[in-house]
Amino acid sequence: MGFFDIFKSKKITKYGPTVTVSMSSEHDNSNALKKSKNISKKINLDNIDSILSISVPSEDCNLYYTLQRKATEHKRNGNMDLAIACLRKSNELSDYFDRPPLLEKDYIRLVKYLQKAGKPLEAEKELKLLYNKHPEFLDKRISNKKRILSDLARYQRMGYKAVHLYTDPKCPICGIYNQKIYSISKTRKFPQLPPEILEGGFCKNCIICVSAYTDI
Repeated sequence: MGFFDIFKSKKITKYGPTVTVSMSSEHDNSNALKKSKNISKKINLDNIDSILSISVPSEDCNLYYTLQRKATEHKRNGNMDLAIACLRKSNELSDYFDRPPLLEKDYIRLVKYLQKAGKPLEAEKELKLLYNKHPEFLDKRISNKKRILSDLARYQRMGYKAVHLYTDPKCPICGIYNQKIYSISKTRKFPQLPPEILEGGFCKNCIICVSAYTDI
């Protein structure tokens, strides 16, 4: 398997309950997007020097997303250098957040665009840097652990006694635990949460999560 084959056929799926968005959240998001568009208009995203000069962090908290869309436009028009500059800056902006908003597939767009531009060595270097900075992309247990421990602490503070566990139902290792109910208290109604969950899961390829069980 070649160096770049590790992400050619990767499919990232998150399993768990559906998240609903309140009307007030939609209103806040709408205002944020309007502000984002206003700030973005002041930046010339058709000029490499202008793109490179964008400060990190940016006053526009959604600029990383605008840059992703602009990169697609530049690629469509054959302006690969501009597209690459947009993606590189988008990745930088995302990395500033405690919880980066970009997904692995978004970050890897830069690597793929460098390949398409005929820069395989630069693409290989960028991929190595990416995985050094985001080891959780190669081992999902790293990000799983941080998220699960945070969620469990919150549920225990709120008085919940058990949780639903969500895993990839198609995984031969994790699938048998999908949608099972586990105790996070002294209740004996359900088995205790497997210790592997506290370390992020059973295998490096699966995203897993927990949600509060409310029937007890």
